Amino acid sequence: MSARRLIILLFAFCCIAVLPSCVWDRHVGQRPIDQPGTKWASSDPYIWFEVADPADRYCYGEIEMDGELVKMEVFFYYDKRLSCKSSKGIGNQIFFGDCEFSKDTLTVFLSKEESLDQHPEYSLDESVETLIFYRTE
Repeated sequence: MSARRLIILLFAFCCIAVLPSCVWDRHVGQRPIDQPGTKWASSDPYIWFEVADPADRYCYGEIEMDGELVKMEVFFYYDKRLSCKSSKGIGNQIFFGDCEFSKDTLTVFLSKEESLDQHPEYSLDESVETLIFYRTE
């Protein structure tokens, strides 16, 4: 076997075996989790979360629901989605959505179809379609 064919075979092997196993995060540097030490807030409804450790991918904060502040966690996926769950039990999804990112603004377009397993007591009002968070710190 010639050296040229061997190089082509090795290159093909790398493309087939190695590259698909790599996690390539196209949105690194754009999401709030890429800005540790920041706080993000939305005014209607009142929601806030803080970014502590970007490697954790979870942010923790509170949401005002029915006049009560409820602890919650926000999880950023590798694509442009996030989910928010109540800390008042396992599987209490508050909202799920697709995001647009900028340095100081996070816009979440809520998805009704993906918001499975919502507990009626803690789900957002269905009239809310978009949430806008601003970096406050």
